[in-house]
Amino acid sequence: SKIRKTQDVLTSGNSIQDELKNFKKITKASVVANSLTERLAYRFALTRKLDPNKLYVGVKGKYVNRVIIPFEDSRGMFYFQARQLTGFGMKYLNPSFAEHGVKASDILYPFNLEESYILVTEGPIDALSLQNININATSTQGSIFSQNHLKELSGKKIILAYDNDEAGDRGIQYARRLIKSKNLPEPYTVRPPQQFKDWNDFIIEASPIEVQAWVSETVTRMDFNYELSALLD
Repeated sequence: SKIRKTQDVLTSGNSIQDELKNFKKITKASVVANSLTERLAYRFALTRKLDPNKLYVGVKGKYVNRVIIPFEDSRGMFYFQARQLTGFGMKYLNPSFAEHGVKASDILYPFNLEESYILVTEGPIDALSLQNININATSTQGSIFSQNHLKELSGKKIILAYDNDEAGDRGIQYARRLIKSKNLPEPYTVRPPQQFKDWNDFIIEASPIEVQAWVSETVTRMDFNYELSALLD
């Protein structure tokens, strides 16, 4: 992939694979681990309805005391997001180009390439949550949809599914303008119910069938009728 080629020509700094030495897989043993961080990471996964076995925890280095959401392909981890557990520091940390030779604007959370549609969320926790209930999803590590993201998703029915806040609103409109500027088919959009900030919050409270039904019933094409209804609201 293009992402792999970028990493393969790195001449300085650490690769994403090098960072693995600072991470530990979350397992059932984490429940009774001596490390408070490991116990918190396991509890975080369960309360978020995530599979703990798909996650890591930072045990040393820059990403210590964070749950690590890996981006993995057949060759292993090529990116990650580190989410703080203790309340100290920035909520999310992503690998930088200066450190690891990767840019968030080049990265999409791994998804099923065979599906004709894709929900585009802001964060990997949302994408993973949707995948766990059989909805094809990816994330853009924030609300900025880039030209590189668009290249990776061209040919699919793109459904913009950002958070229920102003940043999500701006991100969806920016993505739509970018897609239209390339003379591609109009994208679609779907958001969680207004009482939930993001998809993971919704999935924690609802059943898979309820979430699937909501997506199916509220997904909307961003065409002239969409613009008209937005003006009338």
